[in-house]
Amino acid sequence: MKRAFLFSSSLLTFALGLGSAASLISSSPAFNEEHRRENVFGQEILAVNEDMYDRSRYLMQQGASYIRADLLDYDGQVDVVAPVEVAIERGNVAVDLMRESLLLNPGNARGWLVRAWAHMYSGDRSSAEQALKASWQLAPFNRSLAIERLDMSIALYDPLVDVLDETIPIGTETDLDKEVKDAILRDLETLRRLSPILHEEFVEDFDMTGIDLAS
Repeated sequence: MKRAFLFSSSLLTFALGLGSAASLISSSPAFNEEHRRENVFGQEILAVNEDMYDRSRYLMQQGASYIRADLLDYDGQVDVVAPVEVAIERGNVAVDLMRESLLLNPGNARGWLVRAWAHMYSGDRSSAEQALKASWQLAPFNRSLAIERLDMSIALYDPLVDVLDETIPIGTETDLDKEVKDAILRDLETLRRLSPILHEEFVEDFDMTGIDLAS
């Protein structure tokens, strides 16, 4: 009886393993071409090959490729920034990819930050702010995300900078709510503790903006 039980348990474990493998193969872009998406350069294979095995991360990397494309390549020319209308179009594609990615893994704080940038490129500042807030809530004390979120905050809230659209005219004061100010200050404090040199650089950057963190 004991041997039969052990044999049945082994079969069950083996069956579960086969089921997990089948699930991986069916959902992973590495094995299933139906789940692959071309990035902005027409390539399906990512630089981070491990992400091919996680569909949510795969879609996130695809979305990020559309955001970074303006800084990398346009019309076959390296270091040529794409026109605004092209950047907005790429932003819209990135938003769709990030929406699908976060449906699969809504707890990905970096994914929400990538989505924030995607909304910025598509000209939707309100949705960009909501996505940025989600990243803050999910990972409030993350060093690498703090660096990227502070860059995002300057692009989103600095009234002296116009990123793609003109919903906030140059020179108009930006009224930050307490939640946003506290989050920015928390990211700065994270860098003060973990990366003092970067903290000093960001303090200088914010001093040159129209963003008031003092009040």
